[in-house]
Amino acid sequence: MRRTKQQTAETRQQIVKSASALFRERGVDGVSVAEVMDKAGLTHGGFYKHFESKEALLTEAIADAFANSMCAWEETIAKQADGQLTIQALINLYLSEKHLNDTAFGCPAAALGTEIARYVGGSKKCFAAGVKGMIGVFEKHLECENASDRKDLAVTTVACLVGTLMIARCAENDKTAQSYTEASNKTLLRFLSSLNPRVIEGAKH
Repeated sequence: MRRTKQQTAETRQQIVKSASALFRERGVDGVSVAEVMDKAGLTHGGFYKHFESKEALLTEAIADAFANSMCAWEETIAKQADGQLTIQALINLYLSEKHLNDTAFGCPAAALGTEIARYVGGSKKCFAAGVKGMIGVFEKHLECENASDRKDLAVTTVACLVGTLMIARCAENDKTAQSYTEASNKTLLRFLSSLNPRVIEGAKH
């Protein structure tokens, strides 16, 4: 029976979702096309009906991962009534224990950053766009008079969050991992409060 365009699109998205989770959990090189298809409940032979290569799949999987992360951020932002309190809420979300342990469905920047840095082409461009999107969210909600300072602070904040999550996941035990996330959270909060005292006031409630 011939599949409809909708069915084909749904199958393609199913493959992308499976790849997105597996790549973040085990790394791109640690996952084969056959394993992606198996997770999606499909046969290996059907892969090339949807994608030209694993690289093409990777690009879409990266886009999907960043889109999902942004959805979680948007939900958090929607619950806040103040820009600086939004910043603290995003930091708490990113450095939470749940996110720390949820590699397969967490931020792709922390899960795949070191690996994608060695890539070229579409997947790296897509990844770079995703990181810029993260920076853009912080840039929008940070309160700085100077636009250049706001951009610099947004870049630094995202870099700190991503780096913290990466080293925390490499820690020898849960206690050490938690100490890393708590240290970054506290330091970022202290720094942001020096720019706007309302940040630390909001964090107390």
